[in-house]
Amino acid sequence: MRPKLTIFILLSLLALAGCGGLGADKAKELELKEKELALKEKELELTNKNPKADDSDKTEKSEKTETTKSLKKVEPPTGATVASINASDVVVRAQPSLTAKKVASLGKGQKVYVIGVSDNTVVWKQETYTMKNVQLENGQKGWVLELFIDET
Repeated sequence: MRPKLTIFILLSLLALAGCGGLGADKAKELELKEKELALKEKELELTNKNPKADDSDKTEKSEKTETTKSLKKVEPPTGATVASINASDVVVRAQPSLTAKKVASLGKGQKVYVIGVSDNTVVWKQETYTMKNVQLENGQKGWVLELFIDET
């Protein structure tokens, strides 16, 4: 209700400006402010309809935190090998299969702990690979194609 009142007041001022009271420059300035307020009101309406909507510049950051589910770090598993991911958008799966449910996505340079290797192999881009069982720094576990892991 408040933005509508503000717009009404600005429209009234704009009408007065058109009558010669404020001059052409002021009238243009008021018109621009009116448009700016209308855009802000529209943004507010959209945000109220979808409170989870993110700004476009926050999207990349929010995707990364969503994919790892938690920023809380846990202790590495006993006997695990420390490794890093060597590509962007690497999929972590629930089972050692390329068709298994996606449980997370990792970025280049992200640290993981390798806790095992699959008994079976998978074919990806006409090459045969095993999948490695990994634990993420947040404690989440899953399977990653060995091609995307650099063990140290």
